[in-house]
Amino acid sequence: MKKWLSFQSILYQFLFFFLFLSRLSGNSEIVGVESLPPSKGSIGMDLPTAVQKARERNLDLSLAFSQHQIEEEQHRLAYRRFFPRITLGYSRTDTVIYHHPDTYNQRISLAMEQEIYDRGKRMSDLRTEEKNLRLRRRLLTLQEAELSLKVVGIYLKAIGLRLQREILLRAIETAREHDRIAQTELALGEITEFDYLSILLKEKDLEIEQAILQREEEQSLFELRTLLGFTDRQLIPLGRIDPTYNGFIPLDGEERFMALALQSSTDLEEIAIQRDALSHKVQQARSSYLPSLAVQAELSMEGREFPLTQPGFSIALKLSWDTPMVPFSMGIQVGKQGYSERRRGVNGEAQVAENLEGLVSVPLALMNLKRNEAKYNQTIEEIRFNLKQAFSKFREKSHTLKLLKEKSALLERKIEVQRLKVALGEVTRLEFLEGEIELFQSRSNILKAITELFLQEILILKLCGKGAFGEYPIPILPASTVTEGGS
Repeated sequence: MKKWLSFQSILYQFLFFFLFLSRLSGNSEIVGVESLPPSKGSIGMDLPTAVQKARERNLDLSLAFSQHQIEEEQHRLAYRRFFPRITLGYSRTDTVIYHHPDTYNQRISLAMEQEIYDRGKRMSDLRTEEKNLRLRRRLLTLQEAELSLKVVGIYLKAIGLRLQREILLRAIETAREHDRIAQTELALGEITEFDYLSILLKEKDLEIEQAILQREEEQSLFELRTLLGFTDRQLIPLGRIDPTYNGFIPLDGEERFMALALQSSTDLEEIAIQRDALSHKVQQARSSYLPSLAVQAELSMEGREFPLTQPGFSIALKLSWDTPMVPFSMGIQVGKQGYSERRRGVNGEAQVAENLEGLVSVPLALMNLKRNEAKYNQTIEEIRFNLKQAFSKFREKSHTLKLLKEKSALLERKIEVQRLKVALGEVTRLEFLEGEIELFQSRSNILKAITELFLQEILILKLCGKGAFGEYPIPILPASTVTEGGS
C-alpha cells in the first residue's frame, strides 16, 4: 500500500510539472513583448506623431517663435538710427509792445539732423544686437530640439514601464500556477507548509511590485499627455523597446563630444558677445576726449499770413565732448532769413561738475571685462566637468546593460537545468519559483537599463547643443516589428 501511494505521488508530481511546462512554453521570451493594442476611447500614437503634436501644441515654443519674429522686425527697424531725423514744425508768435501796434508772425520749417560720428556707439550697438539675435535664433532651435528630446524620453519611459508591468504580470501568472501545483503537492505531503507559505509570499511581493509599476506608468502617461496637450483623452504609446539596443554614442567619443560641446555652447557664445560689448565700452571710455559730430539743416518760410513769403535757410555743425567733470558742447551756424537778412553764429556751453561717473568709467569697464574673461574660463571648465561626468555615467550604464544581458542569458540556462531537477526532486518548487522570478526581474531590469542608457545619451546631446529629432537612433521598434527571440 505504501509503495502504491509513493508511486501515485510521483505520478501526480510529473503530471502537474509537465502541465506547467506546457503552459510556459509560449512565454519563454519576455523582453521582446509586443505593445498592447489601444483600448476603447484611447489614442494610439507613434513617436514621430507625438513629437510633431508636441511642437504644434506647445505654448512656450509657439510664444518663443512669435517673440523671435517681433525681435527680428525690431532689429530691421533699428537701422533707422543711421538715417537723418526729420522734423516738421509750425509756430505762431503774437507780440504786444506798449504804445506800438501789435505784431504777429507765423513760421513753418523742415529740419533734418544727421549724426555723423559718435565714436562707433551706434555701430557697436547694432552689431551686438545682431549677435544677440543670432544667439536667440540658436536658442529657439535648441528649445525645439529639447522639447523633442523630452517627448522621446517620456515616451520611451512610458513604453518601458508598460513592458516591465507586462513582464511582471506574466511572473505573477507563473507564481499562481506554482501556487496551484503546490496546493496539490501539499495535500500529497510532497512539500512542507513552510515552502507553500513562502510561495504565497513571493506571489504577494510580485503583486505589490506590480501596483507600484502601474502607478509609475500612469504618472509617465500623464506627463506625456500634458506635454502633447491631450489631457482630456487617454494616450497609448505604440511600439516596443528594442532588446538589442546597446547605445549609439561611442564609448571612446568623449574628446570629440567635448570639442563639440565647447564649439556649440550657447553660454560661451553669450559671454563672448558680452565681452565684445565690454571691449567697446573700454574704448569709448578711453576716447571721451573725441567729440561726437552732427549736422543740421533747416528750410523755413515766415510771414504774417498765408501764403508765407519770407524764405529761410540755415545749416549748423554741432560738436560735443562727453568728458568727465566738465562735459561741453559747441555749435557753428550760418543761414539767412528773408531776402535781406543773413546770420552766422557760434555757441557753446559747459556743464560744471557733471558726468562724474566718467572719472571711474575706464577702471570700471576694465574690471567688468576681466570679470567676463574669468566667467568665460569658468564656464569652459564647467562644460568640461559636466560632460566628463555625463560620459562617466554613460559608460557605467552601458557596462551595466551588458552585464544584465549576460546575467539574463545565464539565468535562462539555470532555469532549464532547474526544470529537470524539479522533476527529479533535486530542487524544491520554491527554489524553482525564486529562479524564475529572478529571470523575470532580470528581463525587466534590461528594459529599465536600456531606458536609462538612452536618457543618459540624451543628456550628452543636450550638453553638446544637439538633439534635433531624426538625427539619432531611438531604441523603439514599431509594434509590428518582431526581432529574433521576440514573441
